[in-house]
Amino acid sequence: MKRTWTGEEKEAILKDVEKPGIVIGCRKHGIYAKT
Repeated sequence: MKRTWTGEEKEAILKDVEKPGIVIGCRKHGIYAKT
């Protein structure tokens, strides 16, 4: 699923991501995006 991230979401996602460049995930919101 692709979507546009807000600044706050990006910060949370960057802190939460385990495999940068493969899966960006924010478990708090249950949203994921492949890059």
